[in-house]
Amino acid sequence: MSSGSHSEKEKEKEKQRVSRTSLILWHAHQNDAAAVRKLLQEDPSLVTARDYDNRTPLHVASLHGWIDVAKCLIEFGADVNAQDRWKNTVILSYNDHDYCSRHYCFTVCLIVKWWMNFRFWLLLWTASGGCGRS
Repeated sequence: MSSGSHSEKEKEKEKQRVSRTSLILWHAHQNDAAAVRKLLQEDPSLVTARDYDNRTPLHVASLHGWIDVAKCLIEFGADVNAQDRWKNTVILSYNDHDYCSRHYCFTVCLIVKWWMNFRFWLLLWTASGGCGRS
């Protein structure tokens, strides 16, 4: 294989990666949980994609309050401690940061609360024998 064709393949691969990165960030912004899930099923590494401000799809979804998108991203392992360009995470405290950080925190706290409640009831249900209980 010549170095020219190897270089072209690498350029095409990078172009596709950038395109998918843009897509997941766009769909997170547009509150399209189905499209986000499809992209993550095809390429789970997209959960760590970053935009020009170093925001992840979870930052974007949380900023806009898109709970279904945020839940999907968390299911795929999104890092709730990831920092954007200004060192904001999606779970910073209300008292220490600006509106965007408070909004991130509010959305993720709702999701974490939902997930913890779900796990709690699932554990209770399992401990009680679930559907198989006589």
